[in-house]
Amino acid sequence: MSTIKELSKYEAYPVYKIPTDGTIKIVKAEGQREPLPISLSRLQKSIERCNLLKQKPINAVWYKKELIVFDGWHRYISAKVGIKGKSLEAFFIVVTEDEYDDEWMAHLNSCQQNWKPMHYANMFSKGKDKDKASIYTKFLEYYKRYTVTAGVLIALYNNKVSRRNKEMDEFKNGDLSETHIKNVEEKLSKIDTLRFSASNPALLHSTLIKQQFQQAIIVALTTNGFSFEKFIYNLSRSRHKFNLLAKQRDMLEEIFRIERKKVNK
Repeated sequence: MSTIKELSKYEAYPVYKIPTDGTIKIVKAEGQREPLPISLSRLQKSIERCNLLKQKPINAVWYKKELIVFDGWHRYISAKVGIKGKSLEAFFIVVTEDEYDDEWMAHLNSCQQNWKPMHYANMFSKGKDKDKASIYTKFLEYYKRYTVTAGVLIALYNNKVSRRNKEMDEFKNGDLSETHIKNVEEKLSKIDTLRFSASNPALLHSTLIKQQFQQAIIVALTTNGFSFEKFIYNLSRSRHKFNLLAKQRDMLEEIFRIERKKVNK
């Protein structure tokens, strides 16, 4: 609690000093990233030099006699490890379940370290909005099932050949739409076909997961006159350079070269 009398009328959330020895159960909220060893190491060294845990409290929600951390898990783990084997007390700002909003975690964390699209998808898939959760759950299923990047998948959901800032912002705000879901499934099915279509040489996994390769395929699929069936047929009977290429432009040229090639049946 604040001891500054002049500011007492502005007081909102008290800060709680809580031991990290297991006296109170403290768990990680769904969607919180696993701490990277290098991040923990840096934070640990910083705490040893100057313990500022009090100046940057951990954010948590109190639910069923547990503190569920939605921002500050790295700080909590570092406090638990402590200095020279002795755990430290951690400082918490705690809200109740009724006050908590599922999207706080994204806004708090993305201001400190950029979240990747899958962090947002994971958060919205577990949110209270059932329709939104269903859409993002399906997005995650497609991502896990197919060798497709998050950026390409977001573009497909928006019926685009590549995702732009507008589509990414909508995705991060929980506004992903299934308006073009047929386009998503059709394009993913064709991209998936490529895994077994080339043999001279076989397409490397590192090639298949390249965003440049996937976007080149999508551009070709949206080009008038391009025959995906002919491309697949020719690819299975021709040498290709995809494994050696890095730029989308070069990959697109290789796609058209193979598609237009005359091969013996």
